[in-house]
Amino acid sequence: MINFNSSLIIERIKSFRNLKSDRELSQFLNVPTSTLANWKSRNTFPMETAFLLANQFNVSLDWLLAGVETKQTNALENLILTAFNALGDSEKLKAVAYLTNLNSQNMNNANSISQSANGDVTNMVAGDLYKK
Repeated sequence: MINFNSSLIIERIKSFRNLKSDRELSQFLNVPTSTLANWKSRNTFPMETAFLLANQFNVSLDWLLAGVETKQTNALENLILTAFNALGDSEKLKAVAYLTNLNSQNMNNANSISQSANGDVTNMVAGDLYKK
């Protein structure tokens, strides 16, 4: 379970904006330093501010609020995911089989994986994809 900690949120904001003090942060956020002190002492932080900062500076809310790193997808990954999601189950199985064996010396393995799945995506996730 992740506990909410406004002091850590404030420190993360200072870190990604390269601010050294609460005074610099209060100027950046356009709030009095006493407001920052209240957020810390009451363990609160305005969600509207968190959403605005995450959106404006392209940081994850998971990271900003909880310190949890998440992988951001780039444009090419988004394109690949969009194309993959447009495929039917059978084509998805073939794509996964191909990608799984892309760097393999023996491309015959791609045929055996797709043939052994011979069902829907559940077969691939539950079994063949995790075989080593």
